[in-house]
Amino acid sequence: MKPKKFNFPNLGEDEMVIGAYVEPRFYGPDAWVIHDVTIDEAFDDMKDAGFNTLLNTYYFLNLDTDDIVMDIIEHMEKRGMNLLVKDHKNIYDRSHEDAKKWFKSNYEKLEKYKAFAGLHVIDEPGYVDWEKFGRLKKAFKEVYPDKLYYINLLQTYSPHWAIPNGAVYDYKKGGGLPDDGDIEKYYKMYNEIADPEVFSYDFYPCIGKFPNVLKDYFLQLHLAYKYAREKENPLFCFIQISVWGGGTRRLTLGELMWQVNMALAYNTKGLAYYCYWTSSPNREFNAQGFIDWWGNKTPSYHLGKKCNEHIKYIDEYVVNSDFKGYMYCGVTPNGEIPNEEERIESFGKLKSFKGGNLFVGCFDYYKTDVQTYDMYYVVNNDIVNEAFVTLNFTEKVNLTVVNNMRTRTLDSDKVRFKLPAGHAALVIVGLDK
Repeated sequence: MKPKKFNFPNLGEDEMVIGAYVEPRFYGPDAWVIHDVTIDEAFDDMKDAGFNTLLNTYYFLNLDTDDIVMDIIEHMEKRGMNLLVKDHKNIYDRSHEDAKKWFKSNYEKLEKYKAFAGLHVIDEPGYVDWEKFGRLKKAFKEVYPDKLYYINLLQTYSPHWAIPNGAVYDYKKGGGLPDDGDIEKYYKMYNEIADPEVFSYDFYPCIGKFPNVLKDYFLQLHLAYKYAREKENPLFCFIQISVWGGGTRRLTLGELMWQVNMALAYNTKGLAYYCYWTSSPNREFNAQGFIDWWGNKTPSYHLGKKCNEHIKYIDEYVVNSDFKGYMYCGVTPNGEIPNEEERIESFGKLKSFKGGNLFVGCFDYYKTDVQTYDMYYVVNNDIVNEAFVTLNFTEKVNLTVVNNMRTRTLDSDKVRFKLPAGHAALVIVGLDK
């Protein structure tokens, strides 16, 4: 089954969504921030880092920051990028018809911009609001059928009070729904009631001292895939790059690449980073995003740019491929065994593979709507050590190997390549024939 794609106006047919979460903050209440770059340079930096999409986070439509949002969309339009606007405080409790009137009257000014890609509704709500968000989604899509209605969900390690009530709920004051630890119920209700068109989540695994990785990382991959597949929706996830509080750490290139590549190997079709623009001057909190509070590039900017260059080199294959399952050998960074539901014993003519701790996503790659090829997304499932990989096939076959932003072809019954920590290679059978 050829997968659904994100239909953003400024996105190429075979281009993957690479999103920046948290916009440059040189406006309104943040205009006092001392910085050495202009607003134009700030948006140029975003484009240079490899992003094609911005998720508005702090500056909302139709509030005191309305003019700011319009300035932001002008900058996005100028650079051929996409914007998901934020407006949830104005639409929360509206009826279906009232919401339609609101969208028609207040979004008309956005319609002339190709950059207008949709609505960023809310981050990490509780299931208490699924019916409301389903109603609002129906109203929004009746007015803008070609725009995305986007919600990001809670993750497996969410506190039990958040699952029914949402991450912004003040559990200390009480008054909400009772605690509920059933994250699968949360996802299932989301599909059934809110009727989403994308499944988006975040899971930030690099907590504590290197190389510690949170438990349930692979469970989260499984659940995200499961509930995205249930609705045949694209899967979208956030990549951890920031440091916040005392629990997280500054990430290596291997850790970033590992997050990106594991997501892609498990059928993810769109990515964003938390976060792009550092949202606080407190260096202990939300430090080391792509851009610091003062508008300067951080060391993470250059690492993240490398990840985005890797994504853009292979995105044609990623967005046009259908996940069939995975194979793996060795161990995972957190010792977790990946979920067995998607594990397969064989795929195509691949006989065996070795070379360390490897995770192999298996796909049908759609060169056309009907012509498919066996594709293997081979990830070094190790954030410390490099891997020397060997893939053995049952017979001599034509192989296209995409590794380290280079593409080569060969006719052989085996292929070898090296993968640094967290890196990945694509191998496609028969594509060059």
